[in-house]
Amino acid sequence: SSLKIMENGTDGELSDFIEFQVENGAEYLDLNAAMCTDEIGTAKRIADLIITKGECGIAVDSPSEKAMEEILSYIDGRCNVIINSITTTERSGNIALAAKYKAGIIAVLTDDGGSPDTAQKRLENADSIISRLRKAGIDDDKIYIDVIAETAAVEDQAAKVALQTVRLVREKYENVHITCGHSNISFGLPERKVLTRAFFSAAEVLGMDAP
Repeated sequence: SSLKIMENGTDGELSDFIEFQVENGAEYLDLNAAMCTDEIGTAKRIADLIITKGECGIAVDSPSEKAMEEILSYIDGRCNVIINSITTTERSGNIALAAKYKAGIIAVLTDDGGSPDTAQKRLENADSIISRLRKAGIDDDKIYIDVIAETAAVEDQAAKVALQTVRLVREKYENVHITCGHSNISFGLPERKVLTRAFFSAAEVLGMDAP
């Protein structure tokens, strides 16, 4: 439904959708138009509507480095921006873009093997990524570490490992932000709201500040 609104909806429908998100506390909206026929044109159109609200930043998300740069250039200086995302092995070109546009950047702690199954290994991936970002001149308060929340319906240790990773990253890096798709944890399970709230409460206590 979001894709349909993006491509075919009126500016009024898009504006209402954005306003709903902002009124309910969103500080950034993830903007990914990669599935649209005209990715860059659609992204620019939606960026204009978000910026018009004047209260919300944009997390620019695209698998195309070329599209990413064109969108970043278009919105440069008009609102707060985060680049979504890099991993230990993928989308390394986004590091240079983050430095160039003074943007925040989300770093997902996956590697060639996918999601590490221990918090210690995820911390090692965080060490590697943060080191690269610092060398590129990106300050810690511009770094958003995604500790990876996987659904507990498939992996029974998912919540435990994610929470342990939050604790380890926060203990070692005081000024980075910590994030994840925290509602992923309850996907496919009953009482999703209860499970999601419980996971978020624990993550917040341990140091997550940007879910």
